[in-house]
Amino acid sequence: MTDKKKTVSSLKTRRRRFKITAIITTVLLLGILVFATMFAYGSSVMYDMTKDKVFTMSEQTEDMLSGLGEQVDIGVVYPRGKEDPLLKSLLEVYAKNSAGMIRVEYIDAELEPGLLAKYNLNLAAVTNGTIIVQSAKRTKIINVVSLYATTQMGNSFSGERHISGAVKFVTASKLPKVYFVQGHSEADLDDVYSKLRQYIEAEAYMVETINLVGVSEMPDDAAVVICASPKSDYSKDEVRVIEDYIEAGGSTMFLFDALSTDNLLSNVKGIVGGSGVEVPNSIVVEEDPESHYGDTKTIVIPYMSMHEITLGIVEAKSHTVFPNAMAVKELEETPEDVKITTLAQTTANSWIRYNFDIESPAYTNEDEIGPAAIAVAIERLQTSDRPAARMVVFGNTYFLTNDNIDAQANFDIFMNAVNWLGYSRDDSKIYPKLINADMLYIRGSDFVRLAIIVIGVMPLAAFAAAFFVWLRRRNL
Repeated sequence: MTDKKKTVSSLKTRRRRFKITAIITTVLLLGILVFATMFAYGSSVMYDMTKDKVFTMSEQTEDMLSGLGEQVDIGVVYPRGKEDPLLKSLLEVYAKNSAGMIRVEYIDAELEPGLLAKYNLNLAAVTNGTIIVQSAKRTKIINVVSLYATTQMGNSFSGERHISGAVKFVTASKLPKVYFVQGHSEADLDDVYSKLRQYIEAEAYMVETINLVGVSEMPDDAAVVICASPKSDYSKDEVRVIEDYIEAGGSTMFLFDALSTDNLLSNVKGIVGGSGVEVPNSIVVEEDPESHYGDTKTIVIPYMSMHEITLGIVEAKSHTVFPNAMAVKELEETPEDVKITTLAQTTANSWIRYNFDIESPAYTNEDEIGPAAIAVAIERLQTSDRPAARMVVFGNTYFLTNDNIDAQANFDIFMNAVNWLGYSRDDSKIYPKLINADMLYIRGSDFVRLAIIVIGVMPLAAFAAAFFVWLRRRNL
C-alpha cells in the first residue's frame, strides 16, 4: 500500500513538474514571439514574402527615401477599419524606410473632419480612397483606383510608381513642364488619356495644354512640346512657332494616327519632314505570329532597337503593344547634322497599306513589304550656327489610351522618350507589379493552336480514354 502511495505521489509530482515546465516554456515562447515581433516592427530590415515582390522597393525609391530632406505627410481617406490592405502595407514600408521623413495617417472624413481640414484641399468633397501627399511646397492627390489596372498580362498594382512619383512631385524644387498642343481635335487629356496625364505628373512633371492661335512663341519653361494626334492641320503661324522653338534647341514629340485621307496634315507633317522623316497615312499589318497580339494582326508588338529610350525595356525583356500603328519612314535625303534612330519596328513579314480603299485583308501588289519603323528618335547635332535639338516621332497614339497604357511597357517607352527629350533620362524605372496574375502570354497563331488543344483535343482525349475503359469493363 505504501509503494502504491509513493507511486501515486511520484506521478503527481511529475505531472506538476510537467505543467510548470509547460507553462514556463509557453511563457518563454510567447515572450520571444512578442520580442521578435516588436524588434521586427522597429527594424528597417524587411523581407517581402509576396510572390511578385509587391513591397520590395526599387533602387529609385530607395535613393529617393534616403535623400529625402523635408517632411512629407500622407493622408489616406477611408472609414475606420476599411482601409485598402495592400496600400496600407505599402505605406508602412515607406514610413519605415524614410527615417521619419514620411508620416502616414488614416482619416475618416465623417468622424474626423478636422484632420482632413489641415490639408487645405479646397475641394467640394473628398471621396474615400483619396490619397493626399503633401509637403511645404505643394500637394498631390491620388485616388486608390488609379493604383490598380487590368492589363493583358493580368491585374497590376502600381502603388510604388504613384506614391514615389507623388513624393518626388511635392518635394522637387522645380518641376519641368510638358506642353500638349491643343486646338485641332487632339487627344483629350481629361478623357481617354486621363491616365497618361496622371502618370506623367507622377514622374514629377507639370502638364499643361497650349493653343497656338495668337501665340508668338513657345513659353520659356517648356521642357518638351508634344503634338498628339491632331485631326486638322496647323496654320502657317502655328507651324512657325513650333519651328522657331525647334530651331532654338527645343525638344518635341509628334504622335500620329491614321486619318481618312493623306493630305489633312501637310503642314504638321512638314515640320517632321524638316527633320528627315515622313509619316504617310498608312496601317501596318504584322504577319509574324510572335509579333502581333492574339489573332489581330494590326495590334503590333514591335522589336526594340538599342537606344537610351528603349534600353531599360530591352533589359527588362518587356514589350510594347501598338494598336493600328502607322509607318514612320526616313527620307532619302536627310539633313547632314541629323541622326535618326529607329526605336521600334515590325518584322520583315509585315506589310504596309496606304490605300484604304482596298477591301482585302490580305497583302496585295499595292501594299509595301516591311519591316516598318513605327517610332524613331531624331537628334540634331550642335553646330556653330545653332544648338542641338531632339525629336521623337510615333506612328501611333492608341498605345497611350486608358485601355492600353498599362500594357507592358507602353507608358515606359513614352516616358523614357520624354525624359530623353528633356535631357533628364533616368534608367531606373518603377514598373507596376502583377498581382494574382498567373497568366500565360500567348500571341498570334500560338493562341489558335492552344485553343484547339484545350477546347478540342484534350476533351476528345479524355472522352476516348473513358470510352476505352467502359468498353473493357463491358466485355469482362
